Amino acid sequence: MTYADEKRVCDELLARVPYGGIITHPFLLKVLKSHRSYDYLSQYGKLLPRKDRFAGAYVIRFVSEGGMRGETIGLANALADRHGIERATTKLGFFAKRAMRAAIHDQITEVRGTLTSIVYEVDHCGVGFDALVKQFLRGEGLRIADVKTRREEGGIRAQMLDRDLEDRWKDFHKQHAKLEVISREEHKRRTAERRRKQQH
Repeated sequence: MTYADEKRVCDELLARVPYGGIITHPFLLKVLKSHRSYDYLSQYGKLLPRKDRFAGAYVIRFVSEGGMRGETIGLANALADRHGIERATTKLGFFAKRAMRAAIHDQITEVRGTLTSIVYEVDHCGVGFDALVKQFLRGEGLRIADVKTRREEGGIRAQMLDRDLEDRWKDFHKQHAKLEVISREEHKRRTAERRRKQQH
């Protein structure tokens, strides 16, 4: 089947799965296993793909058995990986922002403490992450395309290559970011609201 054919079949099958339900259909599981993050996430234990809601649309959330690890993925990207075509996430700036998020991981972890990421999220209140990135790069006289990264082969994890720039970004974020721990549902609501504002 073509990408379009498989996308149509997946959408029809997913429509039968309630939000929060575990995905068990063999064809859907085969497609999801094509996602480039599948093997990486599998190291945390057996994966239980669950249908979730984000910004008004459905997404697939990989949750390891026992709740040790959770990550949201897009079905379209799993299909793109399966068919060997370019993913939507390869657009300009995607990996730069992934790397900049990775650079502040310790700050996020410090705020979250021992709370599990399956239930709680750390949110940028006031000025959002994307806005902070823009402010920082503007101050550095850079564009997002100027942030060079090293990517994990076959995955979407990335790190900043310029260590001095990374250190300045960490300092900037620590000084200007206001972080708070909120529920996953509230985090989804805020993210959807920010996206709506960006579209207007």
